Amino acid sequence: MANSLTPLQQAVAYQALYGALGPVVKANGDGLRGEVDRELRDIYEATGAKTYKVQAYGVTLGTYSVVESKATPETQAVVYDLADESALAAWIRDNIDMVADYVIADGEDFAAWVVGQTGELPDGVSAHTVTTPARPASYKGGQIRVDKGFQAEVTRRMQEGLAALVAPASALLAEGE
Repeated sequence: MANSLTPLQQAVAYQALYGALGPVVKANGDGLRGEVDRELRDIYEATGAKTYKVQAYGVTLGTYSVVESKATPETQAVVYDLADESALAAWIRDNIDMVADYVIADGEDFAAWVVGQTGELPDGVSAHTVTTPARPASYKGGQIRVDKGFQAEVTRRMQEGLAALVAPASALLAEGE
């Protein structure tokens, strides 16, 4: 029956279907899919459930899976703070050749370089550790995968029914709209 429509007519009819279905299936949107995403996110956060096999009337429709962000481990880094400018200036005067070598080679991370060279902090610099807390995996979104057999059947039926969808619409719409 789809063959009774020209390719242009079919394309416009499919675009109308897309326009009608898009808001319904938009992930995290206001339509049905958004409602499903919010419900399954709540379940995931309460129980950790991540994957659902979706069936209706004994037919496999597909799966819904929660997608998680990647967990990141806790990290620590030594941070150098200037605690006493006068003491640092005096240390630089006493170690000017070392400072000049470093500044000429690489002006960044001065205090870390000195520690690496001497094993000691320059006078006037303090060090402390900054901890970035671990972040567990968390909800990132949902993913629907439609079963290939079910998708093929839906596509076949949609193609067969396209002209039947257009014909009744013409009776409801005024000519030229």
